[in-house]
Amino acid sequence: MKNPWEWDENDLLDMVKAKTQESIELDFKESKALESTEKKKDDISKDVSAFANSAGGTVIYGMKEDKNTHVAAELDEGSDPTDITKEWLEQVINSRIHRRIDGVRINQIPLTTPKGRVAYVVYVPSSTRAPHQASDKRFYKRFNYQSVPMEEYEIRDVSRRGEVPDLRIEFMLQKTEAIMNQEIGLSEPFRLGAGIFNDALEPANYAIISVQIDARLKIEQPQDFKIQEGAVLNLGVKQHPVTLLRLNWNIPAKIPIFQHPYPLNLTHNGEPFLLRTPTDGWFGKHVSYLLGYEIGAPRMPLKRAYTLLYVKSGYITLANEYFDTVELIDKYDTLFPPKKLIV
Repeated sequence: MKNPWEWDENDLLDMVKAKTQESIELDFKESKALESTEKKKDDISKDVSAFANSAGGTVIYGMKEDKNTHVAAELDEGSDPTDITKEWLEQVINSRIHRRIDGVRINQIPLTTPKGRVAYVVYVPSSTRAPHQASDKRFYKRFNYQSVPMEEYEIRDVSRRGEVPDLRIEFMLQKTEAIMNQEIGLSEPFRLGAGIFNDALEPANYAIISVQIDARLKIEQPQDFKIQEGAVLNLGVKQHPVTLLRLNWNIPAKIPIFQHPYPLNLTHNGEPFLLRTPTDGWFGKHVSYLLGYEIGAPRMPLKRAYTLLYVKSGYITLANEYFDTVELIDKYDTLFPPKKLIV
């Protein structure tokens, strides 16, 4: 079954044919709900935050519904993508909902009738950082076919989602000159640091950690991680070759991972990983290498995130942003043309 961010016009038409009904995880809105007025923007924040505070779900903008049965009736005229852009919708969601919701995915779907118009599908995951406040300073939930204000006790209950660890890893690398070793066709080792953060109050006594290093990079020193070569990262229909570094974090051998503005060192002795890069990127060509991690702890949903290591004109740098799996799949062909993945 396709994910909402993969839907196209045919999937929406199939909902109409099947008389798909709204639910706690599905909401139909007409395209006029995306008009650029303060009232409409407030409504967007209410509907999207309600899904994040509940079980997650999908809003379809551009679908008419039968008001009596709440089933999909027909696609409407759609939105003008030069007026209501994907970026505009993203900005409304991010600026009017607090805290920001991680993992929201917006799918712009071209319509054949009328030509040049679009529908929007907004996927909202159930948030571990709930509750999220709409722009009217209220907290909403999904109830039957609506977004309704939450009771005080419901807000307290949802806030307890934060009573589980919320771990993430951050890679660290200062801009480094890549010094070529002519004998082996690789650079001299460079230092890649990694720290672990906990964004929740609840400490983590145990964690299972997997670091994914682009297989084109040679790992010279994995520190106290176990190394597994020849692995692949499955990204939809794509596969990216990686080397896995695995570690089990547990007390009393390691201290609990608690909330702190500074990271704990990921390795036992605090020393960075040592890597070597191929000669790609030496002469002005910009080459990207994939770095990623997967981390899980008791009661915490498994978390995955990815970033890029760049080599250009003989210098090695890190990207400033991290992608979730969906974002990486979307950008994959741009970041990694097939000819650059030969290992």
